Amino acid sequence: MDRVRYMTPCEVIALDGGVPGEVLISDSNLYFVVDRTASTGSSVAGMVLGSSECGYQRWPCEDIRELHRRRYELRECAVELFMSTGHTHLITFSTTEARERFLTEVFTCPGLQLVECDSLADLTQRWRDGSLTNFEYLMHLNKMAGRTFNDLMQYPVFPFVVRDYRSASLDLSDPAVYRDLRRPMGVQDPTREAYYVERYKYLQSEMFGSPERLGIDGPYHYGTHYSNSGIVLHFLVRMPPFTQLFLKFQDGNFDLPDRTFHSVEQVWRLSSSASNTDFKELIPEFYFLHEMFANSQGFQIGRRQSGQSVDSVVLPDWCQHSARLLVLVLRQALESELVRRELPHWIDLVFGYKQTGPAAVQAVNVFHPATYVGYDIHRCEDAMARQARLTMVRTYGQMPRRLFRSAHPHIPDRTHVNIQLPVKEPALLPTVTGLRWGEYVGSPECSAPAVVWQRPLGAPVRRLRTVPAGAVLALPPSTCCTQLWRETRRHVVTPPPPADQISFANWGQPDGLVRLRQAQKTQPVVAPPPGDKVDLCAFSAGRLWVGLSSGAVHVYDTRPAAAAAGVRLVRLGLRRLAALEPCDSFSVMVAADRGGSMAIWDTNTLELVRRLSVAGAVHSLAVSPTAGDLIVAYGEWDAPAAAASTLELITINGRTAAHRGCPRKVTAVTVSALTEGRAVNVVAAGHEEGTVTLWDTWLLRPVGEPLAPPPAAVGLQVTSLCYSATGHLLYVLHGRSVPLPDQAKPSQVLVLWTSGGVKPTARAARLLDLSTRRPRELPAWSCDTSDEE
Repeated sequence: MDRVRYMTPCEVIALDGGVPGEVLISDSNLYFVVDRTASTGSSVAGMVLGSSECGYQRWPCEDIRELHRRRYELRECAVELFMSTGHTHLITFSTTEARERFLTEVFTCPGLQLVECDSLADLTQRWRDGSLTNFEYLMHLNKMAGRTFNDLMQYPVFPFVVRDYRSASLDLSDPAVYRDLRRPMGVQDPTREAYYVERYKYLQSEMFGSPERLGIDGPYHYGTHYSNSGIVLHFLVRMPPFTQLFLKFQDGNFDLPDRTFHSVEQVWRLSSSASNTDFKELIPEFYFLHEMFANSQGFQIGRRQSGQSVDSVVLPDWCQHSARLLVLVLRQALESELVRRELPHWIDLVFGYKQTGPAAVQAVNVFHPATYVGYDIHRCEDAMARQARLTMVRTYGQMPRRLFRSAHPHIPDRTHVNIQLPVKEPALLPTVTGLRWGEYVGSPECSAPAVVWQRPLGAPVRRLRTVPAGAVLALPPSTCCTQLWRETRRHVVTPPPPADQISFANWGQPDGLVRLRQAQKTQPVVAPPPGDKVDLCAFSAGRLWVGLSSGAVHVYDTRPAAAAAGVRLVRLGLRRLAALEPCDSFSVMVAADRGGSMAIWDTNTLELVRRLSVAGAVHSLAVSPTAGDLIVAYGEWDAPAAAASTLELITINGRTAAHRGCPRKVTAVTVSALTEGRAVNVVAAGHEEGTVTLWDTWLLRPVGEPLAPPPAAVGLQVTSLCYSATGHLLYVLHGRSVPLPDQAKPSQVLVLWTSGGVKPTARAARLLDLSTRRPRELPAWSCDTSDEE
């Protein structure tokens, strides 16, 4: 029995509204119980409760990773919970005192396991030394400044970076294609500055004698904000549930077609020069969510005065009118060295010392008083005036918390000395130059890959897997790793334990059971249904996923406090599974059968996200940990070695982005995991005759020449391969699908590739072999090819 020891009224905020109820605290859980007597929109309640039909939500204390104080409607009365699942919950209370009492009670929960967060100074230093990308740093600043995806009025804000959306081509090494990050959007055109300066002076002079007469609390340059609910919905109007929220704001109708977001170039032009009331900055989705530009739902938005129908957003010529390429190019522009040098100036304007005071006046960066903390809605005695002020707070936009009291530090001068200029050849896109490939095995920016280590393996290895702590695991057949990688600080994972202490599950024994090895103890955890048997297992988020020969998928919670019973997912008509692949960074599990059918589940809720299919039997499957894209190799299941395979790249939202035919059968695939924006990741495909080919993840075009196997691996197919976490090593496992007796050559050879100019460290080359009777760590860079047992 979970005893409740504290409860208090609250509201949980979901985008444009709140759901009233009570929050209950026990020793191990937080509960939010909806007040069914209060009037609230069903859509908002659905966002809060999700699939729950019982009128409450449970948040286990052990899943809460961070707690942050938040403002809501400019009042210090809210808390945001950050969960290990990636979900966040914004809770508001009636007063600051009620919030603090709630926090006091939560902090005494024995099950609470908060992650230590980096300080602002630490984050800034990590950004300056290059450990954080511009995107990551801006997300951290937004979070620390109180910006949240749960409140449209405090939505995260990102800068416009590129200014050229008219040209047929784009050169990311040309400073002229970038906006001036030293100036607000309203004065990107210097000729507009005088207008806003005069406005400020006029309001200042008129208010000197009688500010009440003007109905405002202070002079300003801009009467609207660069971020508010209207701007967020303007950008996301084509994506449910934002479409429904937009229609709600517009009394059930779309906006006038000419005012609807229909062209990226027009948004830039209006925000930067052509409008006196539009000063939009961007939202983070501009740099990772290409689906926001497509009218995939077929909404009838209307026709512009020119007669042109408003459908998907009109995109620049330089991205070949592809929304996916637009986002990929903008992400590279955001991470360019030119932006990195100038970004501190924009941070000064939005999060820093130029946000308020004389510095803001001098920078032409003062917005309407209703957007600043301290705007008093109770100043007026008249009820209608108070309501008007509250409406302004709810619609004008809200200023982020000021994080810096002085100028933001710039990157050290020493980082300017050896800036590696982007490689122009081979050209990834004919219309965009200055793109960076990054440093990894096979990158065009590095020299040709070379074998640096090879070793025959005695005990059979079925799969290589890169783990979050930076090591690579060599897993025997019918085995998957079940190790829980704990974060000591946000995004900092504890080092892997010794090989003989890693948890794993294995199956395929005569009794049909799945056994779990934890803390050097082995116990049976799963027995398949009568007449069925276990084919595949995978592990994600503390749960063991079991694929059966019948095509059924069962899920078992392996955490100590979990119940023993498993959950059988809905039968989807899947045949015998060919792959069961988790992607923890996107919280999904992908199953593919030998007939080409696939299913994607949410590993947190166990809900089916979508079904997909490809035109052939799936040979191999990988999921990009940085983009969530699915890379599927398929063809005829029992095709001979000379048969071709098809590589298909499918976005996590189910759209085919590219597909290419391979003249040789693909037997294994993996994808590099370099940070988006700093590199163009590649798919590494292993083939039946032992070669490895590389394909870029933008258009699935070949990168470089195929990697031929070393002499020791000739005649052996590629059975598994993976990149190290840094991409500086490529592990390739060669072997026979069925070992043959009396062979002079070994049945398995592990080969490590690297590229010249990239010297991997011993830690980057760490290999944990779980295939032997005594799991061990193989010595790195040993030239000894004898088998160790």
